[in-house]
Amino acid sequence: MKRPSTDVLVLCGLLLLFAFLSLRMAAPGAQLPDDKDRPRRSVSSARPGGWKALYLLLQRQGVPVEKIERSPREWPGDLRVLVIGDAYGGARWTQKEVDQALAWAGKGRTLVLLAGRSSALLDRIGLRVGDTAAADKTLFPLQPAPFLGGVDGVLVPGKGRWQKLPAGAVSLFADERPAVAFLRRGGGTILAVADAGIADNRHITEADNARFLLAALRSLAGDGGRVGFDEYHQGFQEADGFFDAIGRPGQLVVWQIVALALLLAYSASRRFGLPRPLPAPPRVSSEYVASLADLYRRARAADAALEGVYLRFWRDLCRAVTLPYDADTDEVVRRAARSVHGIGGAETRALEERLRRVVNECEAKIESGKVRDADLLPLARELEALRKELGLGGDDRETAGART
Repeated sequence: MKRPSTDVLVLCGLLLLFAFLSLRMAAPGAQLPDDKDRPRRSVSSARPGGWKALYLLLQRQGVPVEKIERSPREWPGDLRVLVIGDAYGGARWTQKEVDQALAWAGKGRTLVLLAGRSSALLDRIGLRVGDTAAADKTLFPLQPAPFLGGVDGVLVPGKGRWQKLPAGAVSLFADERPAVAFLRRGGGTILAVADAGIADNRHITEADNARFLLAALRSLAGDGGRVGFDEYHQGFQEADGFFDAIGRPGQLVVWQIVALALLLAYSASRRFGLPRPLPAPPRVSSEYVASLADLYRRARAADAALEGVYLRFWRDLCRAVTLPYDADTDEVVRRAARSVHGIGGAETRALEERLRRVVNECEAKIESGKVRDADLLPLARELEALRKELGLGGDDRETAGART
């Protein structure tokens, strides 16, 4: 059995690679699995630990909401409230991001922290979270607040409580330790919840969790105020690169171009078929005439050289005007001059006189048998020039082939 060639294998490999990349580009983005202990607090996640239910609840209740996939430096200035959960995966709060987030909130805006783990942001604010002995416990309001009307209690699914609060913080829900606190920082406010599970898809329908979150976010945002959700620290970071800007269709086109370029590069470096010699460079007719004349001059046979060149010219001239070789010279010359297209009467007469002069001179030299070396080359070049002007054939073999 004949084995496939290397070229076929390479081509198949490139086609398979292109098919794989096309499927990857066309396939919907796979959602990263939730960690049981550290779920992804994203409004795009419909998993138990996600916040998609809260996001849809706010939308249906007429609260303007938005996914924020940029760093704190680029948070929109027209947002009134930004909801922040525990950073997911490899995302971390840097000190620079903390400064930018607090500067953003200090301009009369609100941060809602639904955090179950320590972070650089909590440390800067003066919050520290820790565990208590109680889990899945319903907590009741400790004191009235503008957004606690109709809220009888919230279910805190985890053991997270605030072990440390900054001075001036007000506890809204607590048992042994506060679970929800409200504080002011600079020109802004912060609503801090020690257990992000209050807002997740699994527990938002428990107790008055949904009512509490809806009332709190609506009150803090004000009439028509927009509420944003920090998706940047959940792994949904909007990139500014060209590859991300063109989207999946554009990325597929780029991969197609790359695959085609690889195929062309491979093809250019391969030889398909047997080796072929390079074509011989065309010889200039004047070089041929000069070489032939020099050859006969060295052999002291100038008369034979002139006779050979002239007879070849005469045969081609007679064939061109469809006259026999023994036709009258004047008739052949007259027809040849008139057969040239694109020239006027004066030019035709000049060509006829020139052709007659050269033919008569060649015949006279040949009949006398006395051809000097100094006469051979000019006459040969004159015959070659006339051949080009009259459009005569190359040699007897080419003419014979054309006639047959």
